[in-house]
Parts: sequence; C-alpha cells; structure tokens
Amino acid sequence: MVGVDHALPRFLREAGEGAQAAFAASCVERASAVFFLAVAAERDRGADVETYLRLLEDLWGAPNLSLEERASRQEQIDAFPEMQTESDDEPPGILAFAFDAVGAMYYAYTYLATGESENITYTSNHNLNIAGFIDDAVTGESSRYEEEIAAQIRDMETLSADFASVDLAALRDQAQAAGRAHVEVLRAAFL
Repeated sequence: MVGVDHALPRFLREAGEGAQAAFAASCVERASAVFFLAVAAERDRGADVETYLRLLEDLWGAPNLSLEERASRQEQIDAFPEMQTESDDEPPGILAFAFDAVGAMYYAYTYLATGESENITYTSNHNLNIAGFIDDAVTGESSRYEEEIAAQIRDMETLSADFASVDLAALRDQAQAAGRAHVEVLRAAFL
C-alpha cells in the first residue's frame, strides 16, 4: 500500500483549493466523532460541541467562505480548551483524542486562511495520530491506523478525478462511517 507520506505531497501539488478543502473536511469529519465522545464526559462543553459542529459544517462549504470568514473560524478554534495547552503535550486518556480532533480542525482552517498546503499535511497527521492512539489503546487487534491511511488515499484518488463531478455527500458519509467505527472501538477501550 502506498503511504500517505508519498501520495499527499503529489495531491497537494496537483489538486485545487476545492479538492484540498474537501480532503481536509473529510479528515476532520472522521476525527469529529472522537471529539464528541471525548468531551461528552466533560462538564460545560456544550457550547464547544455546538461550535465544533458549526465549524465542521462550514468546512464542507469552505470554498464559499470569504477570507474574513475563514479567519474568524480560525479564531473560534483558538478558543477551544485543547488549544490552550502550554506545551505540545497531549492530555492523557480519552481527552488526547479531542486534542487531535481540534488540531485537525485548526490546521484545516489555517490552510483556508493562508492557502499554505502544508497545513493539510498537519490535518492528515492529526488523523493518523488519532488512529494510532486507538490502536495503542485497544487490547487485541485493531487496524485503525491502516484504515485511516486507506481512507486518506481513497479520498485523494476520488478528489483527484474531475472535482466538479465528485459527490461530496458520499465522501462525507464515508468519513462519518469511519468516525463511528473509531467511536465503537474507543467505547470498548475506555468506557
């Protein structure tokens, strides 16, 4: 299997903003389920959940956002507690997943605000971290990491075709299904 580290640079060189934004949105969509699971146990996070949902929805329509709107969304992400850490140390336990899910969202919007494609790589990496952490947390067989690589490569292949004909709703459905699978594995490990 071709790794993301080989496929992603080519995709970022060749794909337009719409395809790159859709790739980032798909990554964040897969990460979103673990964010919601992780913060469900935290008190007073209802506003964060609603903000994350709005940001995720806007991310799927990102090419329609003005630069000011993109920067505004990025500022909203900065207000999440996960962005307030003093160092690069992730929190322990299930909260590490929320940290990476917010990080994926942050870099997706940083790409949109700056146009710098390396931020898509950071979004991808946060998703790979989530998948790897799930594999580490589960006793027994888990292949979330390999499945995340396959999902990212499938997304790149889909989005590299004629972008105007891509069914973004189907891409989103696939990402949501993968996110639900992440949650099922995590519930067994943590709850």
